[in-house]
Amino acid sequence: MKYALVPGLIVQPLVENAIRHGISRRASGGTVTVTAARDSNQVQIRVLDDGVGLPPGWTLETSSGMGLSVTRERIVGLHPDGNSRFSIQPRTGGGTEVQISLPLRFAGEPAHAATP
Repeated sequence: MKYALVPGLIVQPLVENAIRHGISRRASGGTVTVTAARDSNQVQIRVLDDGVGLPPGWTLETSSGMGLSVTRERIVGLHPDGNSRFSIQPRTGGGTEVQISLPLRFAGEPAHAATP
């Protein structure tokens, strides 16, 4: 069995934000879902919540949140060739979705190895 490599603690600040800024503001609580899947030569990571959603006019570029900014900077720093993606958008029906797409690497492979 092969295990895909992802940067350590890349998901933790996203889950923390989903709880702190999304579902904790709802009296009834909510749900945070984390998924990871292979898509060709990428690993797709998604963090979804059904919380209060993003404020009107919110953008990552103007956000003062450290967790999201540091996560985005880490991804860009680890993959300066543009082979990664980090996006945040509102979910239809409420809540927020964060998507990370990273080049797929497996444990035990050299950093420069390409996976078909």
